[in-house]
Amino acid sequence: HALVVQAAVGSSFLVHLAGYTVILAALAALGEPLHLGRLPLALFLLVPLLFLAIGVAEVLAALQTLLKDVEQVVSILLMVAFYGTPILYPLSLVPPPFADWMAWNPLAALMERIRDVLIEGQGLAVSDAGFWLAGIAAWWAGHAFFERVSPHFEDFL
Repeated sequence: HALVVQAAVGSSFLVHLAGYTVILAALAALGEPLHLGRLPLALFLLVPLLFLAIGVAEVLAALQTLLKDVEQVVSILLMVAFYGTPILYPLSLVPPPFADWMAWNPLAALMERIRDVLIEGQGLAVSDAGFWLAGIAAWWAGHAFFERVSPHFEDFL
């Protein structure tokens, strides 16, 4: 059951990694000082994001099966989350009142760490283990929820 969701998230991640490569090439072409030798560390930091995405996707897939209007709410929430996460811009460019709110976004910290690794040339930090723990916990909770409600899917299809 959950393999379909995991495959969809995994394939989406591969497509976005290709886009990520294009962004890095554009930044390099524009003269942004990148530390491409740190790319394996950045990929290491993206793995917890993959776990988080799989966990959230499994919860949402289960809820979409049980409640048909989940898709309408999720599309709005994902758009807010995307623009509220400093992916293509550093958090330092956001005006202070908004930056304070954006700092509450757990993805903001992860994106800032990836930016620190690729642009600032920093290495891994002990606090990066927290991203891994959170990602694995989200995956485990999402998978447990999916497996718990999946026997009831046929009643709603």
